[in-house]
Amino acid sequence: EVSITEQLNAGVRYFDLRIARKPKDTDPTRLYFHHGLYTQTDVETVLREINVWAESHPKEILILSLSHFEGFDQTISAQLHSHLIRFITNLFGAKLILNTDTPTLKTCWNQGKNIIVSYDHLAFHQPLIWRKIKYYYGNSMDRAKIIAKLSQDLEKEKSPHSFSSTSFAFVTTSPTSCGGVCQRCYDGCNSNTTRRQ
Repeated sequence: EVSITEQLNAGVRYFDLRIARKPKDTDPTRLYFHHGLYTQTDVETVLREINVWAESHPKEILILSLSHFEGFDQTISAQLHSHLIRFITNLFGAKLILNTDTPTLKTCWNQGKNIIVSYDHLAFHQPLIWRKIKYYYGNSMDRAKIIAKLSQDLEKEKSPHSFSSTSFAFVTTSPTSCGGVCQRCYDGCNSNTTRRQ
């Protein structure tokens, strides 16, 4: 298992954080990550680690996408969501990019903001937390299929006022092996950043 700091140091800037409460946990607000299995480290510990890294890398923009919220039964769901959002806003504070902003690198850097939190639960939105950010996933090990799928999705959703994230992983020895998708993603981000300044 690779730590969150090691992932950040390796260049990861988007985190798919699927939140869950372990059954029979004695702490009523302790949460974990769940992606098939529960993590041993709790959510608050990992978010603190992300905060330390973000403070020492103020020009790196991080996107934390929180979703799923498994084990949030009706009797404590509102309490768990409120606790988690309060923890996030208190921890990241002034580093949070508001969901009312149209972020560019220039505005984020000038304002000292470098964290976007996407929260996939309609009942718990506020100016510091973004609604679910559209996420594109290639869902294949075949490079040609991934490129075709992501190119199609990105072209279909092309808008100067949209915000999305694309996820793909390649095991590669060449930086050009992802074809034009990486370049198109870079060009799109670059042109949006330039256009919005």
